[in-house]
Amino acid sequence: MRIFVDELVKFIRTNINEEIDMSEEEEIRNSILSSTENLESALLISKSMPAIKNDLIKQFQSDLENKIIHKPYEVIWDQNFHWGGKHSGFYFSFLKQQNKYLWFEFDGGFRGLKWGICRESENISRNETVWNEINLMMTTAFSGWSTTDDWWAWYSKDAEIGEDFGDWTISVRPWQEILGKTLADRFIAIVDKVYTLFDNRQHLLMPAQTVEIKSSS
Repeated sequence: MRIFVDELVKFIRTNINEEIDMSEEEEIRNSILSSTENLESALLISKSMPAIKNDLIKQFQSDLENKIIHKPYEVIWDQNFHWGGKHSGFYFSFLKQQNKYLWFEFDGGFRGLKWGICRESENISRNETVWNEINLMMTTAFSGWSTTDDWWAWYSKDAEIGEDFGDWTISVRPWQEILGKTLADRFIAIVDKVYTLFDNRQHLLMPAQTVEIKSSS
């Protein structure tokens, strides 16, 4: 079993930054099916992966929290994030009483990562003036595909993060960076940039009445 696992890890590491083609996939499959011992080892590895990923997610949360201790913002985790719940993720709070946040959200199962400025709840109505100003700011600051809807004043699936981080079920990069303690830095770099961007426009993240008070003062 140990020899099989070592050889499988070696093969995956060799091909880690390349898409595995059909012949390579067949080689892995044939190796697994070559003996009952190899099949048992592969099934045991497969069975342990959810627990391994859960441990890595906990490490990512801890790393991110530790690295922003002295930052002027805080992170709030969705209660379903650790197991990849549908529309789960985490967001960053810059101000007290704000109702629009910098969100990072998965469609579900750590797939379909998107991020941007999202309203807090369905009770917050879309303000076209605010939405348009936020969208223009973010589009100007971040290159890549982006759009808007009733929930998100601006969001993107590839800006700054990169395509390797959109689907954590098929990409090894996020898990590698968590283990190497560098994934948190990737997210913090984005948060710092957005925080600076809104430094003189914080009223855009606040409730509508706060915007009106600020405008009349």
